[in-house]
Order: sequence, then structure tokens, then C-alpha cells
Amino acid sequence: MMGDETGYSIEGMNFMVRGPKKSDEESPLEWLPDTSWAMCRTLSEMEGFETLCGDIEENGPRFLEWFNLSDPEVSERSERALW
Repeated sequence: MMGDETGYSIEGMNFMVRGPKKSDEESPLEWLPDTSWAMCRTLSEMEGFETLCGDIEENGPRFLEWFNLSDPEVSERSERALW
């Protein structure tokens, strides 16, 4: 079920399922693959994620630390936020 009453959007679901790539731009961070940067650029077009790419660039070392964790989604840093 999609729509305003569920909190899920068609755009968000399409991103999660298809992982569209809209950018041929190279990643500005050597540790982040170009395909991941392209997905970040696409995600930043969605509401709530507009500043994601800039945040990653500005806080590269912190994101790298999180990126390298074996279970980043359950890390203490994720609970406290990265910045």
C-alpha cells in the first residue's frame, strides 16, 4: 500500500527497488564508489535527503568510519548520529 496515509511514496519505493543511477559524476571521495555516489545524487533529489551529498562530502572522515563498520545500522554512532 502506498500513499500519504502510509508514509511511503512511489518515488521512494522505486529508489529502494531499482536504485536508479542518474549521474555519471565521479565520486569526490576516493573510498566511495562512483556507483554509490550516483545513488547518493539520486537520493538527494528526494524530500528529506536534499543535503545528503553535501553532508557526506563535508564530513567525509566520519562517514568513512561509519561506512567501514561491519554493522553500521546497529552501531553506537548510528544511534548518536554522525555529526
